[in-house]
Amino acid sequence: MTTGNGESVELSFDSATMSTSNLGGQGGEEPTTDATPPVLHYAGVGTLADGTVVDLVVSNETAYAAFKPTENGLVHMAGGSFGAVNLQAPDGDSSELSTFVQLRYTFVDGSSGLPLTLDRTYVTFYDFDDNRQGVHECLQAKGGIVHTAMTDDTELEELDPSSAGLPDGLAPWAAGVDGASAYLCSTRLISSGRAL
Repeated sequence: MTTGNGESVELSFDSATMSTSNLGGQGGEEPTTDATPPVLHYAGVGTLADGTVVDLVVSNETAYAAFKPTENGLVHMAGGSFGAVNLQAPDGDSSELSTFVQLRYTFVDGSSGLPLTLDRTYVTFYDFDDNRQGVHECLQAKGGIVHTAMTDDTELEELDPSSAGLPDGLAPWAAGVDGASAYLCSTRLISSGRAL
């Protein structure tokens, strides 16, 4: 990632901590109160050359429902760490065919909480699945997207947002317009939480 002055900064969840886990007011692992901000706040995801600590704040711009809000937060693994956002999938017993949330990712000064402008960031999203009922996990990013890349062995397919069968109330962004990415959906089938 580079800052407004061209400075290169590495962002990583490896040394980050959870300042707040209460996305959409759903709570998390730690107890929350009415005064707890309704965000995921990852503290210390990077440090600028001048010593400014970079935090990442994730907030919801549409209604948000989690299946297990305690799974929001940091996940540390041998190969590296990442931030997790849990989303409620459609219930097989309901008429609801889809769920969605639009999230805002904001880099802020760890001391002041003021937004930081970063020229360029590299972000990876993964763990997208399908189920036997035809539910796909999908992603579209917006905000100065220059390039979207997928590995050769990806389990994602690129769809045209205008014909992707998006849920009611979710207006797709036109890929390439306003810095939006393509609409990426899973092709990986899961059953009972296991990949097939």
